[in-house]
Amino acid sequence: MKIYNFRIENFKSIKNLNIHFDPLLNVLTGVNNSGKTTVLEAIALWSECFEKLISRSKKEVRGKYSAGDYFFGSVKSYFDYSSIFCLNSPNPDDIFYERIKKPGISLSATLKDTQNKSIKISFKIKDTGSKYLIEMTEKNFDYNLFNQLLLNLPNAIETYFSSPIAFIEKVEQFATDPQVRDLTKRRKSASVIRNRIYKLYQTPVFSDFQRDLSYILYNNQASKITINNKSDIQKDQRVLITYTEGSESVEKDISLLGSGTIQCMEILLNFYRQTTEQKDLNLILLDEPDSHIHRDIQRRLIEVLLRFSKSNQLFITTHNESLIKNTPLKNLFHLDNNLNGEIYPVYKPELSIPDERHYKGLVPSPITPIIKSLGYETGLDIINAVESDKVVFVEGEDDARVYYKLLQEFPQNHNRKISFWVLGGIGKIFDSIHNYKQVFSSIKNDKSIWDKSILIFDNDDLIEKHKEEILRIFSDKLKVPVIIPDFYTLESVLLSDFNILARLIFRFLLKEDSNLNISENDIYICLKDNLNGLEKRLREQYDRTSVDNSTKRYCSLYAAKLEKNFSYKSKYRDELVVSSLREQEYKSLLQTKKYYKLAKKEDIQYYINSVLANFGFTFDLENDFYKLIALTDKSTWFPEWDFLRDV
Repeated sequence: MKIYNFRIENFKSIKNLNIHFDPLLNVLTGVNNSGKTTVLEAIALWSECFEKLISRSKKEVRGKYSAGDYFFGSVKSYFDYSSIFCLNSPNPDDIFYERIKKPGISLSATLKDTQNKSIKISFKIKDTGSKYLIEMTEKNFDYNLFNQLLLNLPNAIETYFSSPIAFIEKVEQFATDPQVRDLTKRRKSASVIRNRIYKLYQTPVFSDFQRDLSYILYNNQASKITINNKSDIQKDQRVLITYTEGSESVEKDISLLGSGTIQCMEILLNFYRQTTEQKDLNLILLDEPDSHIHRDIQRRLIEVLLRFSKSNQLFITTHNESLIKNTPLKNLFHLDNNLNGEIYPVYKPELSIPDERHYKGLVPSPITPIIKSLGYETGLDIINAVESDKVVFVEGEDDARVYYKLLQEFPQNHNRKISFWVLGGIGKIFDSIHNYKQVFSSIKNDKSIWDKSILIFDNDDLIEKHKEEILRIFSDKLKVPVIIPDFYTLESVLLSDFNILARLIFRFLLKEDSNLNISENDIYICLKDNLNGLEKRLREQYDRTSVDNSTKRYCSLYAAKLEKNFSYKSKYRDELVVSSLREQEYKSLLQTKKYYKLAKKEDIQYYINSVLANFGFTFDLENDFYKLIALTDKSTWFPEWDFLRDV
């Protein structure tokens, strides 16, 4: 089971907040006092309410549960203030929003299993003046479903709540397993870190723990950390755990380790806990675990944590810039000081372009506003490029928005960081791409920016011979992948499949008018009926004059710039030869009806409007093209976009 939705009402600084969690990893960020730790405490309190109220029925209650089923107490349950161990508030009133006790705290979690079956479990906490009253909220709770979904009742939930630690005690006495669990739940796990290591040391998975710790700290380099147990619970009163690093032979007590190493060790112990009990829901709550950890170590730590998230659900708070950048956007949640309403992951399937027409440069990452809100300013965008998995160079800002949206249709890209660099036109690409290569080849983390780059630009007036030539020269000289799609311009892809275009237009019109009285098939028929008009327009354009003009464009732009910037003389720069090749290709494309390789933006605008005029609508390509792209899914995917699978 995993928590998919969690609602908090009237708890500490939170009045009413509904968070849509990820089933694996959740990283909560925000400025100080934005409520990050409060969310963790709310989850821990909900878990404790579950644990305190769950009991087994001795008899059947008709219409609710059978004898032997588990249920939440039918009588009012009162608890001493001090018995609620997950709260860190000395004054009982402090746990209520603005210290107003009525109407009480409400905590609600919606759980789902792997079959997507869900159940909502809600608790209310009230203050009676001497004790807390905790009770189940729902009156008609489905106990039959509850007992079916949670298979390990009454101990269905395990919660580990860890706070940042800078050091550990010099001496640690042996503790019993219940004492270790209790201290861990009370956020005092660092006080029994040796006990936890001692217990793990006796198991076969200790070597895996040590391997993961060495990887996080040293990235599998020659150095590694070796942990040794020097005590025996049958003979000694205190636990003695030592370590050696790298090739050192001198053993030292682990209290001498740096705070970052101790922090990593303490975090990993939460995942290598040893228990024979199965749990339905394993919650790991880590409050600012990055406090003492280097940025490269944080990246590897997140990688390891994600590996454990299949059997655990992780909740981490941070305002650390590096950890935020190393977290996939679908796992990142930003809290502001307005702790009211709905909170969703930062991830969006769209790219936000700066409000500047003909924008050039690196498109800011979705996390840039978050980082700035935390007070980090310098070099954000270039750092984002350095830490990206891929940097895509494109001609214009529209290309960046469209390709980003399309790339999000591949689930694997939801966890990848993809940056876009807008070059500002095909001429700029030929003139400046060498400079970009020189600069970005020298800016690196594990790889240089250039090593992670790919270049995409429009086909425009290129014929196949020119395209092949340019792709070869660019790849040889630049040493990065270069893609020139088959469609004439970005928008021309719409003409490559009229079934898909009809579906997109139908969805577009349905958003404009929800009472639309036409069908997708009506649009498809009209698209076909208007093809003669489009073809006539294209034939008129590609006469001898048009061929000559595009030939001159090639010779003055592509061929000249290839020679100037790449020291390459095109084999097809003779105007008579080029004109003949163009004319042959244009005729062939018209004959095979590959309009998407011929149509310019104005042709597409004309064609779609000639269709929509039949239904009383108009289409503005400049503003409405992206609206069509935003409606893309698997059923409206043009095969000509398949090259994006390799980006």
